[in-house]
Amino acid sequence: MLTVGVICADHSNGPRARERDLGLRVPCLPSRRDVRRAESARGSRAAAGRDATLGAVTISEPAVRSAPGRDAHAFAVTVVVPAYQSARWIGATLAAIAAQTLPPRAVIVVDDGSTDGTGAIAREAGATVLRRANGGASAARNAAIRLAGTPWVAFCDADDVWEPGYLARHVEAAAAAPEAAFVFSDADAFDAHGVVERGLTSNDPAYRALHGEEIAPRVRRFDGPRFGSALYRCDFVMPSSVLARRDALLEAGLFDEGLRVCEDYDLFLRLALRGPVLFVDEPLVRMRKHDANTSGDAVANARWHAAFRERIAAAPARYPAGAEAFLAFDRAASAATAARYALYHGRFAEARAALRELFAVRPSPAALLMYGAALSFDTPPGRRAHRALMRAHAARKRARRHDGSTLEDRR
Repeated sequence: MLTVGVICADHSNGPRARERDLGLRVPCLPSRRDVRRAESARGSRAAAGRDATLGAVTISEPAVRSAPGRDAHAFAVTVVVPAYQSARWIGATLAAIAAQTLPPRAVIVVDDGSTDGTGAIAREAGATVLRRANGGASAARNAAIRLAGTPWVAFCDADDVWEPGYLARHVEAAAAAPEAAFVFSDADAFDAHGVVERGLTSNDPAYRALHGEEIAPRVRRFDGPRFGSALYRCDFVMPSSVLARRDALLEAGLFDEGLRVCEDYDLFLRLALRGPVLFVDEPLVRMRKHDANTSGDAVANARWHAAFRERIAAAPARYPAGAEAFLAFDRAASAATAARYALYHGRFAEARAALRELFAVRPSPAALLMYGAALSFDTPPGRRAHRALMRAHAARKRARRHDGSTLEDRR
């Protein structure tokens, strides 16, 4: 553990200007001279039996193992973990990062205004913790990316879990094509009862329609712009599966801090224009499903999708070819998803609003039937009937969970 005082090496803008840029109480990373001074001071204090802190940041630098002949710094990785009210899960997330067969250079947890002890758990696990007022995952990730001192950045959400070989396989892929903008892998989804879905990427029809070059065992290389155009069909890239070049992230403009949903989709589309994309065809991430997932409310998500579409419409040159067709497709798809979600959860007025949006771009008999159901259920007898249907549905789900079968058995 290397504890350093942070002294701004860029005196042209001054400490406060950089502090505003990061949204943190940290001006910037130390220069090499500052690090040497800090190490010398730390050694002097240790000799005197003291262990004081020189500044606001603690930088953890575990030893990085690399393959023979490989430049360790060229493929050094900083792991970025945005965390908000994540005390229930972040311990398991950080334990999985610590168990990597190829350790990262640093792990930065951005505590995004949590009040449940998330930051304390992360510090106990040995991560660097940046605490800031709540600003969303985009702002949290961007702060850590700017602070990172490595050529590669890996993302892991605070509730997801990496397999032990995650970083080793991603770095091996990157070494095979270092010009790649980013590397991502397959993933499985799990909840409190076990695995609920396998191959979130490899089983997606949009991904399966892609044709890439196999450049290493189970590693495929895709042309970036073509990959980006295919990504319009479905967002099959899971944020916690991504290792990206830091310079490509900066060139692409980082995450859009005005988006709370679709921010990863938005960035990965732009990032695909910065170089080839690599896929490791192994499930190296487990995505946790729970009641606090930010992507749970489809009605709210539809509003964020509208904001996402506005970004693309305003600057189509920043995105891959095919943006115009995507705008109409996504408007219809997000409206249909919101309508089904609202109808299922008894939010009938919101269901009708989403269906009117759907009618505007893609009218259909099915949408008309759903609109009729939303009207019929939105009466006292209709609500009683809806509650009875939902109770029966919940009972069937519980029975499936407790019948002792595995995911494969249920298939």
